[in-house]
Amino acid sequence: MFAARAHGHTLPFALAILAVLAGLGLLPIDQGMRFTVVLAMSWGIAAVGLDLFSGYLGLANFGGFAFVGIGAYGITALRSEAHVNVVVALLLTMALAALLAAVLGAAMVQLQHFGAALTTFFFAFVLFNVLGGNTLDPITHSENGLAVPPLSWGPLDLTANGPWLYWLAWAMLLATVAVTSNYANSRAGRALRLLKRSEPVAGTLGVRARLTKLGAFVFSAVVAAAAGLPLSLALGYLAPETFHFGNSITLFAMLVVGGIGSLAGPLIGALVFTALPQLMQGAGAAEALLFAAIFLVFVIALPDGLFGLLDAAWRRVPVPGGRLGRPRPLAAVADPPPPVEGDVLVAEDVTVVFGGVRALDGVSVRVRGGTIHALVGPNGAGKTTFLNCVSGLLRPTGGRIAVAGRDVGRSRTHQIRGMGVSRTFQNPSLVPDLSVLDNVRLGLYGSHRWSVARDLAGGWASRGRHRVVDGLAAAALERVGLPAARWDVLASELSLGEQKVVDIARAIAGGSRLLLLDEPTSGLGDDEIARVADLLKRLRTEHRLSILVVAHNVGFVQDTSDTVTVLDFGRVIAEGEPDRVIADPEVMTAYLGVAEAGAGVAAG
Repeated sequence: MFAARAHGHTLPFALAILAVLAGLGLLPIDQGMRFTVVLAMSWGIAAVGLDLFSGYLGLANFGGFAFVGIGAYGITALRSEAHVNVVVALLLTMALAALLAAVLGAAMVQLQHFGAALTTFFFAFVLFNVLGGNTLDPITHSENGLAVPPLSWGPLDLTANGPWLYWLAWAMLLATVAVTSNYANSRAGRALRLLKRSEPVAGTLGVRARLTKLGAFVFSAVVAAAAGLPLSLALGYLAPETFHFGNSITLFAMLVVGGIGSLAGPLIGALVFTALPQLMQGAGAAEALLFAAIFLVFVIALPDGLFGLLDAAWRRVPVPGGRLGRPRPLAAVADPPPPVEGDVLVAEDVTVVFGGVRALDGVSVRVRGGTIHALVGPNGAGKTTFLNCVSGLLRPTGGRIAVAGRDVGRSRTHQIRGMGVSRTFQNPSLVPDLSVLDNVRLGLYGSHRWSVARDLAGGWASRGRHRVVDGLAAAALERVGLPAARWDVLASELSLGEQKVVDIARAIAGGSRLLLLDEPTSGLGDDEIARVADLLKRLRTEHRLSILVVAHNVGFVQDTSDTVTVLDFGRVIAEGEPDRVIADPEVMTAYLGVAEAGAGVAAG
C-alpha cells in the first residue's frame, strides 16, 4: 500500500536520537519542556511498534492509538481499583492487548490494504465510544474520567512533576527500539518485508503469511499498550477524549512524516508532531490544516519521510570493504536432500478450470531425479498454471500431483516447501532494500527451528543459529557463482541477470530436491542466458538437483534440458528429447510457427 521502503540497519540513527534525548534530560530544562518530551517519547514507543506492522509489512493500521488507551486505562484501573503492583498491572494489560489484537487480527490479516485500514479504524472508533459510555463505567468512570494514582519506587518520584518519569519513558523507549530492532532483523522481520513485496513468493519459501502478519500486529498492539504507562503518569488524569480515534490517524502520520519502515523515522515523527502543537498554541483551526498539509506533502512528494533524506545521504558515504561482514560458507550443511531414484515429480491428469475455461486439461508430466525437464508452449498454454499447482499456490480441480512419492495436491505452500520443492518466478521478487545476503537468508525461512523469544532477545541468544543461517546463505551464493563483493549490495542495485541468479540462490538455500523455474532467461541478453544455462547444468551435474523449467528460448531449452514437454491450450501435445520434440511438425505449428522454425528461437 505504501511506496516507502523499509530501511535496513537504522539502529544507529535511532540510538543517536536516544542519546540526544538522554543529554536533554540531563540539562536543567523547564517543566513544560520536560512534559512535552515525555509525551513525545510515549508516542514514540507506540509509533516504533506500529511501524513494524505498517512500515515493514505495508498494511495501514488506523487503530494503533486505541491500544495505547487500553494500556493507559488498564494499568490505571488495576492500580487504583485493584491495588495491583504497577509492574504486574503493566504485564496484565499487555497480555490483554495481545489477546484483543489476536482476536481482531485473526480477521484483519485476511483482508487486503483497504480492509485492514477500515477494520483497525473501526476498532479505534468503538473503543473511544466504550471509554465514554456506560458499558465499563465502574472501571473507566466514563465521561468523568479516571485519576491516575501517583507512583514512586523508593526515592524515585515518577509523577508528572517528578524528575524520574522522564527516565522511565526514556528507558521504555530504549527497550522498545532494541526489541523492535531484533524483531525487524530476525527471520520474521525479513519475512514481513517479503510479504510486502510478494505474498505468493513468500509462501513458496515457507512463510505462513497470515500467522506472520498476525504476529506483527500483536507485537505492535503490545508495545502500544506499554506506551500507556508513561503517558498516563504524565497526564495524571485519563479522559475518553485523550484517546479519540483521530489520534490513531495522528500516530500513523508520525510514521509517514518521520519515515515509515525504519526505527528512527517514528521517533522523528513523534518529536515533530508533539512539538508542533506547543509551538502553535492558540492557532486553532490553522493547526489542523497545517498537520493535514504536512501529511499530504510527505505522502505525495517525500514518501520516505524525513529519515529517508538522512538515509539517502548516508548511503552516499563510501565505506571501505562494504557495510556488512561476509559469513563463511557452510558447504557441508548446504547440500540438498538426497536425490530421488526414479521420478521426483509425478503429475497425472491434472486439470484446472477457471470459470468454465480449462487452463489445464488432463496434463501428465514426470520429472526424473537429477534431470532438467523443460516445459514449453505458447503464451497462455498453462505452463505457469502447472507450476502454481506443483508449488501449492493453486489447487487443481482434478488429477494427482506427487513429489518424491508424497501427494501434494492439497498441501499448502509452506508444506510443499518443506518437502524440498523450491520455486522462482518470472519477475524476481527480491526485497529491494535488503542486501543480497539478507534476501538469500529468506530462502532458509522454513528450514530450521526458530524461537520468537530468542529473536526478540537478539544478540547472544540467537548468535549460533544466525551463524549457521549465514553460512548456508553464503554457500548458496557461492553455488550460483555470484562474487562475494556483491553479497552486501542492496537488491535494488543489481542488474536483472544478477537478480535472476540471486533468486535461484534463495530458492536452493534451504535445500531443494526439485527446483521450479519460471522463465529464468526472460529479459536477458545472450551472455546472461549462457551463464544461466551453465548454472542449471552445474546444479544438475554436481548437486543432482532436479529442475522443471518453463522457458521460451529454444536454444536454451535444447542446450540445457534432458526432456521437453510441450503444452498447447492446456494439453500436452508432445514430450521427449529436445531435438526430436522441437522438430515435431505439430510443435512447430503450435509453438514456433513454421516460418520461425529455422530461426531456432520462439517469439515470447
